[in-house]
Amino acid sequence: MTRYRDAGRIEIDNIAMLSVISSHPINKIDELLPWNMQKTFNQVIDTQEAA
Repeated sequence: MTRYRDAGRIEIDNIAMLSVISSHPINKIDELLPWNMQKTFNQVIDTQEAA
């Protein structure tokens, strides 16, 4: 996910970082909820994102 550049700087591979973040279980929590709670959960998330 990181590699060394000239002068000792570290370069972060953004694509690798994003794939790790997106595959983290906390980002898939709505898949784990019972089907009748998913709609409510998603409405709460949408409301928070709109604010």
